[in-house]
Amino acid sequence: MDNLHGRIARLTLAQVHMDRASWSAAQDVLATLATAEPPDAIAGSACLHQSRVCVRLGDPRGARRRALEGMDLLESIGARRLLATAWGIRADLCTGPSWREDGLECLLQALDLHRETGGLRGEAVTLTNLVNVFGDLGNTERVWALADEARRAHRRQGARRSEGILLANLTGIAAADGDIDRAEACGAQALRICASLGLVGFEAQTWLSLAAL
Repeated sequence: MDNLHGRIARLTLAQVHMDRASWSAAQDVLATLATAEPPDAIAGSACLHQSRVCVRLGDPRGARRRALEGMDLLESIGARRLLATAWGIRADLCTGPSWREDGLECLLQALDLHRETGGLRGEAVTLTNLVNVFGDLGNTERVWALADEARRAHRRQGARRSEGILLANLTGIAAADGDIDRAEACGAQALRICASLGLVGFEAQTWLSLAAL
């Protein structure tokens, strides 16, 4: 029980603590899992969770260190699906003057790995994040090249909430670019989905974007 099954149980307990925002308790449990001999996927997962917890505890350096340690471990054992998730976490940790460009490179790495390993949900989330980054960079050509693909990916997952959030963000991107037709088309769909799911914040965001036209 103390070996594989015990480690799985402790990883589950750490996730419960994270769901309850008990970050210090999660960190205590994860510290017992982040090393293993030989290295295994549970240790890699624990490092990635530790990175997220460090962010919540206001320790960005620790978050980056744990993410990189987890990536090295996962790469060494060939856990490519988890490595795709790690690249997404690394994108979230990018800071400084070139954070968008650095984050973009990380997201592209994540997308390639999600596709390679059949990580459909990760692919959908990464496509949405890429849409947002390209929007921040003002590269609307790439935004619209990815937008339909991202939406189809969410639909394959039945992720209506994620689709609504994507459409709300696309409305803002189109409005900022002065693309009235796209803003109105995305906005109408975003409002319908967000209203049906009670996504009040994103519904308000969409109305504000449309009001700016």
